[in-house]
Amino acid sequence: MKRPRRIGALIVLLLASYAPAASAERVRGPVVESRTIEGPGAVEIALKANDLAAVFLESDPRLLLGIELDVEIPARARSFGAAFLLSLYSGVTPSPSSARMDYHATTKRFVRLVPDRTNTIIVPFSLPASVERRTPVLDGVSYDASPFLLSVEPFSKALPDSLAAATFRITVRGVFADSGVLALDLQTPSGSFPPFEVTLDGEKKQYERNGYVLGPGVHTLKITAEPSFESIRNVLIKAGRVSRVVVVFETENPTVRIEAPEGAAIYLDGQRYLPATHRTVEVVPGEHSVLIQLGDYAISRRFTVESGKDYTIELILDIIVEETR
Repeated sequence: MKRPRRIGALIVLLLASYAPAASAERVRGPVVESRTIEGPGAVEIALKANDLAAVFLESDPRLLLGIELDVEIPARARSFGAAFLLSLYSGVTPSPSSARMDYHATTKRFVRLVPDRTNTIIVPFSLPASVERRTPVLDGVSYDASPFLLSVEPFSKALPDSLAAATFRITVRGVFADSGVLALDLQTPSGSFPPFEVTLDGEKKQYERNGYVLGPGVHTLKITAEPSFESIRNVLIKAGRVSRVVVVFETENPTVRIEAPEGAAIYLDGQRYLPATHRTVEVVPGEHSVLIQLGDYAISRRFTVESGKDYTIELILDIIVEETR
């Protein structure tokens, strides 16, 4: 007779620590707090029973391995034992806001809060084996299922009304990988990108639109593009952070210098060119024309110039002496 009672007590204890997900949960209540996890650091939430707090994730999912919750039990609630649950709803629709009361969630995870002053709970997304997994753990929650709703709910309806005003303080912090992301923001005034190469710490890399996961510390970024663009930066990468680097492909316009005998009339793209005042002029990349007139003699040429290069056009007059007999 005693053995079944011992087994039953064990089952109750396990259920008090953790419960599996329920499906198609309806959630109703006011969203009184809204916090965002962007990087290392903590955010604070204050909740009364049955209120809701929204938690949004805006960190890079390659860096954010999970979230950790520290729940402080108010003094007036500690004497009632494990009378409250902390519930986490994921896959919440529509997006939580203070203007709404009704939501749907794809899953609900909850844990029974013990009457210690603080309960620490971890919600892993992709924690490696090397990261300490504290108990209790709310498994089965993914980064992609954010935003989340948090709620402190009475485990029993037979609680005094005085607990309705009790405030539970929750500290939420991200659990981050010991690495950061280098993200490139590439810009070009022309609207089209030239072929370019990315080199990180001396090693050529394929361009990654979502950035590069790197260890913390200083890394050397080099970007080159034809014909003459080069950008070299030293970038500090911090663990759990995204470091954004803006690279503008600014190429210098080509220049043209025309040299001709004194008295020559020079026209560049149909405009009179005055060597005395405009010895070197900037032109746009592409095809151009030059016309040089000297007395009754005139010669014209079409030519093509490229970004970042300098050109000299020279009219050479020479006297050729040939032996004819």
